[in-house]
Amino acid sequence: MNRLHLICTALLGVLESAALAKTVHYGGTIPTVKIPFGEETLLRFEVPVKTISNAAQFIIKPTTEEAADYSLLTIEPREPSGRSDVTFILSDGTTARVRFKVSLLRGQNQDSLVELRPVDTAFSPSETNRFDTDNSIANDDVEKDGGLDLMTAMIIGSEKKGYEVKSVETDVETGFLGLKAKVIKIYDGDTLRGFVFTLQNAVSKTRYRVDVRKLRFGSPNQALFAHIDREILSPGKGKNSIAQLYLVAKKDLDNQDIILPVRPMSTSNAGEKQGG
Repeated sequence: MNRLHLICTALLGVLESAALAKTVHYGGTIPTVKIPFGEETLLRFEVPVKTISNAAQFIIKPTTEEAADYSLLTIEPREPSGRSDVTFILSDGTTARVRFKVSLLRGQNQDSLVELRPVDTAFSPSETNRFDTDNSIANDDVEKDGGLDLMTAMIIGSEKKGYEVKSVETDVETGFLGLKAKVIKIYDGDTLRGFVFTLQNAVSKTRYRVDVRKLRFGSPNQALFAHIDREILSPGKGKNSIAQLYLVAKKDLDNQDIILPVRPMSTSNAGEKQGG
């Protein structure tokens, strides 16, 4: 009975944390996942895991041993420090390599559930806003396809052939006191430019919604694609107060030409589901 209770509690925890889960994409650059010492972290794959290697520093096991589901695992560090590149061979033959780094931080600063997905599912084009504009780049299907490839590279944090990647830290005006935005990375190509923005809600009570469908970049609008990993920015210092916005646009403009589509949320819609 006690074991059943523990299993049900664990599954309930998975459901409750699903909206807050961190999604990690494997298959490109090896992703790094921080896991707390002294706690179990849930790993969820789309298909069951067949074999695991180079995992001696960790305890990795199914969440339930009786009816083992090898697509949902727990990982716990054996030592309070260290890191290792663990290889998972999945039932469909796919290889997933993930770098796990042990952290002494616990609680809200850590992700209790990590969703592991292949690179080709880094984002869905149907969920990425595609702008209708009159400029020649936007009307060229070849350039639009290149924009989608650039968007994928930005989301998974990889380099892109034909683009110079620059790490920067440039503040951007949001129009709201306490809502901070800055450009942290720029991808410079021959005809396109990609921007990675970080937005943070630093106020204590107000929630903000970011609607990328209304994003504007120059006049006329030169934005081609935009994607955000969290639509609603909650107040406070937790991870739900931070979002990353990805923008692919015509090269001629810089980040100061952006008009961020942000609005405060009223009390009536404060309970809406978070994006990302």
